[in-house]
Amino acid sequence: MIESDDDAFQLLIKKKNDTKTTIAGLQQIQIPFSFTPRSIRSYKCELVVAMNEKIKWRYPITGHTESFATGKFTQFKTKCRISFLQEFKFSLPGVDKIGKSNFTFEIKNISEDVKMLVDKFFKIKMIQSSADDCDEVHFDAAFIPLKPFKANFDLIIKRDIGGVWKFPMNLDATEPDIDDLIIITSPLNKPTSVSFRITNRTKHQATFRAYFTPASDQEFSVTPKYGELQPNGREGTQFIITFTPLEYGQIRSGKLIIETDDMYWSYKVRGTLPKYEPPVAQPKVDAKLIANNSSNFKPKNFLQTNIKRNHSPPSMHQKSTAITNLNFSRRTFGATLTRETKSVQLMKTQKLE
Repeated sequence: MIESDDDAFQLLIKKKNDTKTTIAGLQQIQIPFSFTPRSIRSYKCELVVAMNEKIKWRYPITGHTESFATGKFTQFKTKCRISFLQEFKFSLPGVDKIGKSNFTFEIKNISEDVKMLVDKFFKIKMIQSSADDCDEVHFDAAFIPLKPFKANFDLIIKRDIGGVWKFPMNLDATEPDIDDLIIITSPLNKPTSVSFRITNRTKHQATFRAYFTPASDQEFSVTPKYGELQPNGREGTQFIITFTPLEYGQIRSGKLIIETDDMYWSYKVRGTLPKYEPPVAQPKVDAKLIANNSSNFKPKNFLQTNIKRNHSPPSMHQKSTAITNLNFSRRTFGATLTRETKSVQLMKTQKLE
């Protein structure tokens, strides 16, 4: 049987008062019961197993009522190195207004790989931990991440007289702005390197990892990839970036990440080739035009001159001209033009040797 001040607990075995259950030696029996709370608080009862009036076994049972909040996640989102401060409140449905109540809270159901980051960068406190007949609790939260990460967890609120409320929450720290832009110029197939130093943000050494993101071009490399980052106030750990262009084309780019357990740096790296300057050769032929500044200069029209020469009639002087003494080999030809007949008689003479 169950001894309780209310009916929140009920046995699921219905037997008459004079009916007994016999259990053999070293045997077990299951006693099912139900818990049906009417409000969000704690309930207590005792499960009594009696063999007779003198021999009884009592099992105390405590039932806690838990409320699952409905709706969206309560989200805190900000860029790394930028503070996010907010005051917020949660309504507690189903609260019994039975007087003054004290509330506490805790964070649960968080992944182990981000638990350290949440503990470092997320601070939350309850502004009002006790209230009279109040169904709301107020919080102050500060989210100041230094490294990108995401985390989901449950904020559990408890009341001292019983009652548990669970609210899902989400933290989202996005990547910070680029720390610096590094430009490297190198000839084709020749490595060129630049170096710089950084220290840890605290006065303690920290294990780091340096790498280029998968989207970066393969012509970039960094050393060292692993090691210890010197503490703040020291000279700093040196990093060397090397760029070896393999072909002509577009400007190469990459993103360098250096991170510790709780810090994150990012650098934009660009690789360029030297500006090409073609060789300058002295001309062997002077191809410059000499300007004629004379106002009387007139270009000669050779085509018109030739046409006039070919189509003009021969003059009288040209008609009376005789062609004589034409010597070809060992023969002589003579030509005489007579005005009366206007014909040309050719006379052939044989020259004796």
